[in-house]
Amino acid sequence: MINHKSHPPGLMMLFFTEMWERFCFYGMRALLTLYMIQELFKDIDDPQRKAKALGIYAAYGSLVYATPLIGGYIADKFIGQKRAVIFGAILMAFGEFLMVIKIENWFFLALSFLIIGNGFFKPNISTMVGNLYERDDPRRDGGFTIFYMGINLGAFLSPLLCGWIGETYGWHYGFMLAGGGMLLGLFIFTNGKKILMTIGDVPSVEILKRKLFFFINREHLVYIGAILSAVLVSFLLRNYEIISYILTPFSIIVIAGILVMALRSEKQERDRLIVVLIFLFFTVLFWAFFEQAGASLTLFTNENVDRNMFGKLLPTSVFQAVNPLFIVLLGPLFSAMWLQMAVRKREPSTPFKFALGMLQLGLGFLVFAAGAWFISIKPDSLGRTQVLVPLMFLVLGYLLHTMGELCLSPIGLSMVTKLSPPRVSGMIMGAWFLSSAMAFNMVGTISRLAVTEQGLDVAAGMKLEYRNLIKTDSVLNTQTKHILVEAKIDSLSDLFRSTIDISLYKNTSENLQKIQVQSNIQFANWLIQKGIYSDSLKSKSVAHSIINSGVKLLEEKNQLDAAYIIEAGISDDSQMKNTSNAAIRSFKNLSTYVNIFKIIGFVAIAASLLMFLLVPLLKKMMHGVH
Repeated sequence: MINHKSHPPGLMMLFFTEMWERFCFYGMRALLTLYMIQELFKDIDDPQRKAKALGIYAAYGSLVYATPLIGGYIADKFIGQKRAVIFGAILMAFGEFLMVIKIENWFFLALSFLIIGNGFFKPNISTMVGNLYERDDPRRDGGFTIFYMGINLGAFLSPLLCGWIGETYGWHYGFMLAGGGMLLGLFIFTNGKKILMTIGDVPSVEILKRKLFFFINREHLVYIGAILSAVLVSFLLRNYEIISYILTPFSIIVIAGILVMALRSEKQERDRLIVVLIFLFFTVLFWAFFEQAGASLTLFTNENVDRNMFGKLLPTSVFQAVNPLFIVLLGPLFSAMWLQMAVRKREPSTPFKFALGMLQLGLGFLVFAAGAWFISIKPDSLGRTQVLVPLMFLVLGYLLHTMGELCLSPIGLSMVTKLSPPRVSGMIMGAWFLSSAMAFNMVGTISRLAVTEQGLDVAAGMKLEYRNLIKTDSVLNTQTKHILVEAKIDSLSDLFRSTIDISLYKNTSENLQKIQVQSNIQFANWLIQKGIYSDSLKSKSVAHSIINSGVKLLEEKNQLDAAYIIEAGISDDSQMKNTSNAAIRSFKNLSTYVNIFKIIGFVAIAASLLMFLLVPLLKKMMHGVH
């Protein structure tokens, strides 16, 4: 294992600063998709709710990794890395605390401050780590791997704490804890930045403090402009569909700019910049697949993975700690391995490591898909029958992803600082993070494919039926209708979740009649208790209309889903007769996830093979950089 004392003293200060910033970032990420689906957009029908949440998640991720390009440039030219990190940390903490407010407008504004803050923080702390070492220092890769452990130590702790507290005691408590982590990271950096000496200082204090108009100087203008830009970012998040139309041409311009810069440079610098661009392409593909962890893999874990351990159902969000846990455990081993291999002059080249990382990523997705061969049928916490994959397949898949990540991500950070000309190192680092923005844009497209074909949540469908009926009821006044339509009618969902898990093929019409009668009585009583209708006859009439439409919806869904399962070859007709509606829907969801994971796995493996073929050429173009 590498002795930390052999590294510059500033490394450990940056390690702990980054650890708490990642605690903040990943604590929020562990809850974000689930919070949107289960709380913020709970009144939208199931497939649309998931598609909207995944679209916002992808847009958020795209912007999180696009803004470092701007933040890196501003730090290089104006405020320096130290001030950029402090300002970014303040904005991120403020954004986390805004997440406590359960209002949609404030939600988008909170995400905006997190995005802008990350843009200032992320590229500049990584640049300072690179500046701790000389260009050819053999400790450099080891130093970045240690730094990467700090990232993943924070990422490991946050789902366990923020995720568990948020899902168990309330979403706002999880977000507040994440914000507290960011404040702790800010405290560590402001008190330890003197260790860095001149690293990350302002390029020119005189230029930065020069007045532009009235009392406003360049530094003030940077801060004011960043805060005001939250309005624009909020608009982009709300209209997440347009992100692709902005990000794609923006990315093309940046890549074209680097290419022009390369062509105007002398041969060695030109070749190295072209290598950076080639690595960017493969990095986009890697992260587009890897970051399904916060999107389709989160939903897969929530809906189709057996999360029972020692008789307790673990929250979905805590499983996002599996990957960083493996990073923390394996990071020192990989760091020591690279250093020992370098001493013996047998260390694999950076292109080879990239190809190896892509290969392991693809194998991980094939492991997720293979879990479908070992399914079990169990009831969930609400008593609905679910088709579940053994937990070991999720853990094994994450292990392969982690080993792939360790071959690619920390080495990629180190490689960018080594191949980039010093005069534009911050901008190139920002472009490196821009590749993750492009990847996140692909995350949304891929993950939405995994939910658009899934079945409608019958309870959500019943709530829509209820709202539609209330809107057209001539007896109720406008104010009462508005209150009823906007209310979160959880009791209605609970009522139908307790009755929808039935076998229509097995229990026939007699059982359906019982459900109709019992549900009608319960719902009619609920309408009276809430003061919606004082007339018992009227309440029963309304309830009866909703129950009938719900049962019809249930019958149609059951028949469609059963036909789908038979056609997909998952189960035959005789088995379908003994399978509940909830199980059929769960089968269909699992089938969709498995198909997506297979495609991702094979594409990743094909990309790794291409990368292996390019290794000799890329090594030559790197001109001795290892």
